Amino acid sequence: MTPTSKASKTSEKHSWRLSLSRKSIGRVHSPFSLHTRLANVLEEDYKNAFDPNARAIKVWEHLLLLSVLVEAFLVPYFLAFQPEAVETVSTLFTVFIVSEGIFAVDLYVQAHTGYYSDGNLIRDNKLTVRSYVFSFQFVLDILAILPYQLFVIIYPKLVAKLLLLKLLRWSRIPHFVSSLDKFYAKYFVALKLLKVLASTVYLAHVQACIRFTFHHYEIIESSSHSHSLHSQYLASMFWSVGIMTGLFEGELPHHSIEFLFTVLVALCGFSMFTTLCATIFVISKCESGQTEAMEARINQLVHVLSFHRVQESQQTQAIEYLKRYYTDTESHDRETSKLLCPSIANDIQVELLKATIADISIFEGCNDQFIVAMTSLLEMVAFPAQTTLFSTGDDGDAMYVVHSGVLAIVINSVIVREIRKGSCFGELSVFSSMPRTATVISTTYCYKAIQNVLLSLNATFNTCWVN
Repeated sequence: MTPTSKASKTSEKHSWRLSLSRKSIGRVHSPFSLHTRLANVLEEDYKNAFDPNARAIKVWEHLLLLSVLVEAFLVPYFLAFQPEAVETVSTLFTVFIVSEGIFAVDLYVQAHTGYYSDGNLIRDNKLTVRSYVFSFQFVLDILAILPYQLFVIIYPKLVAKLLLLKLLRWSRIPHFVSSLDKFYAKYFVALKLLKVLASTVYLAHVQACIRFTFHHYEIIESSSHSHSLHSQYLASMFWSVGIMTGLFEGELPHHSIEFLFTVLVALCGFSMFTTLCATIFVISKCESGQTEAMEARINQLVHVLSFHRVQESQQTQAIEYLKRYYTDTESHDRETSKLLCPSIANDIQVELLKATIADISIFEGCNDQFIVAMTSLLEMVAFPAQTTLFSTGDDGDAMYVVHSGVLAIVINSVIVREIRKGSCFGELSVFSSMPRTATVISTTYCYKAIQNVLLSLNATFNTCWVN
């Protein structure tokens, strides 16, 4: 027997032993093995629950918020007008039943909506159902969803009091309002004012319902029954709004409890006025934050220039430049991009400017990878108006692409051409190593690159993109 055949038999014997133990070791995998990683990926992809960040879920939460507000308005009304409002199936009672149907559907939605655990999104139906059923919110939802309206035939007055349990859903209002703020973040001011308005109207509504329960009116008792519930509610609402705003004089109180309640309504009106002023102050501070930062930088610059005895003309030019830099239309985008990580800011830049670079004639026929690479090299800086980008005879170290605005090409002290959005210049000097054949001057304030940069030129700034 040759050594080769011996080695072959030894190898076959070793393989046979491994095959016998395959069942015992097949179930044991290293946490870094391909099988384990593949299993983890498949487990993570097992997502059959609703995405809590989906647009449909956000819209559903808006509908729930509207339903909560509807019931919040109807419950005090039913308590104040309990015999007339709940003994018959009125329009308002039908609206209330529809809202209850929406919350009944929400039990299923909550049980099948994903949630975050230690920063990880869980979208497994088994886990979401278990998490919701064993949560305190589920207990509140069950207490609020119980059909107390079925007692309307036997105990109509008791039903109105049991409807107070519907207000347990108020525990979800902060989440609904937060979702509303995120969804309509662009309308920050309108949302702030809308919240104050809704709070004021609801407070006036509750006070009107409480006022009606006193049953003290100047009109006689028989005449009181001749008025409809709608008219009596409007009269109470008019009294509440009048006392809160101080625009109308209400009925003089007949008892001590009415006197205390009238004083409380007046204090609530003052509190709402204070809240409105505070909201307007917050809005103004949010909008003036950028202005205050700009003024602080300008004051610091003025102090430095004065200390070094810089000429007045140069100080004026520097201050005007700084003002334009922080007040142009792209200043907010520029400051926001500084807060992002470089990779995200670069992706946003590529997405916004890829089409502009692709439209340049010199890049026609280039593939998308090349266009993306060129766009990702762009960088934005600024320089004042009437600044020379380069002069005749300079080395060609950059090619410029005008994003918007106007640049002037000067040859022998004569403006021979104006370059506007979408045009490029300086490519010959870059690709042929030729010196500059003309002088290019910015006509207004613009962003200037030190190396590879995009300069945005607009009515007050020139911006060019340098590659």
